[in-house]
Amino acid sequence: MVSSVLLYASEIWSPNYFDLLERVHLKFLKSLLHLSRNTPDAFVRLESNRLHIKALIFKRMLGFWSKILNLPHDSLPRVCYNGLSEQSDTIQLPYNWVMEFRRLLFSIGGDDVWLAQSSEELRKRKNSLIESFNNNLLSKDVLSVTHASFNNYFRSISLLGLPEPYIYFRCDPKFIRTLSQIRLMSKIKPRIYLNGTVHSFNPDNVCSLCKCSKDEFAHFLLEYRYEPPAPVQYVDPAMIGVLVGMALMFIIICVVLRLFSKYVANIVLTGKNGIIGSDFLFTEKNQFRLIARWRDNRTIFNTPNPRLMNVSLLRESKPPGERRGSKGSNTRVPSRQPSLASLRPQSPAGQSQE
Repeated sequence: MVSSVLLYASEIWSPNYFDLLERVHLKFLKSLLHLSRNTPDAFVRLESNRLHIKALIFKRMLGFWSKILNLPHDSLPRVCYNGLSEQSDTIQLPYNWVMEFRRLLFSIGGDDVWLAQSSEELRKRKNSLIESFNNNLLSKDVLSVTHASFNNYFRSISLLGLPEPYIYFRCDPKFIRTLSQIRLMSKIKPRIYLNGTVHSFNPDNVCSLCKCSKDEFAHFLLEYRYEPPAPVQYVDPAMIGVLVGMALMFIIICVVLRLFSKYVANIVLTGKNGIIGSDFLFTEKNQFRLIARWRDNRTIFNTPNPRLMNVSLLRESKPPGERRGSKGSNTRVPSRQPSLASLRPQSPAGQSQE
């Protein structure tokens, strides 16, 4: 996905930006293996069995050149190609694609293919040209590692171009990253990244972990024993305040409920119903009497059955002796007073006038 976006049409515009594109490639490999930024490029490519990104672009340039050679001589791309070819011999133009491609071919001994300018010849030699170009890049990386002072033992343990077996282990990626960091550790400033922490080592100082030996990677790897710190018993002061506040609220609620229960009991004992007096003693017999009296005075507020609430309301609103559904209950009360005309014949004043 990254290469398809990064190298889109790279066979045309990228010959002058090989090093810039290689930075993206190396940054990805270093972040993948958790390597330090100062790790040389050749070390990273050999360890990950990758070639310079120039190899991939050169393969695309060969395919593009083959398409140009198959075009008719009067086509626009072929006319532009012929014009750049003529100028590449006499004028040193910047960003001349033909000149840059010819330079890459000459670096691997492809002079005869260039002079032939034939798509058939290119088709026969394409695989050999790609292999020669890849070997050329690999030999440069091996030579750079051999003469580098960054790491003295890497040249002895590396396969120098062949795939490293541990890279393809089916295990935790942390193990592969740790092993890669150990193999590519710097001689001057050794460091390793473990569990989100960067450990740097300086032989001139004392180990900051155990305080008993020099600060070397060998001591860290073989002698140091990690002991997890004791858990700190931390109590948040704000949490204590919250707990104290909740306890006070609980006590206040209990006191209020206690006072409210006494107030209700006082109303029951000295209320208008006159059930009992204030000198009432809460004996077992009196308690049963109080409960019996309380049941006789049911209201909608102390009825145990919610369906009887409407019945208690109707019982209080109906006159005594009236039954539900009687004829008297169906008579309607007139909504207004009778008029004077309706009262005139029955009134004494109306009879005297007649």
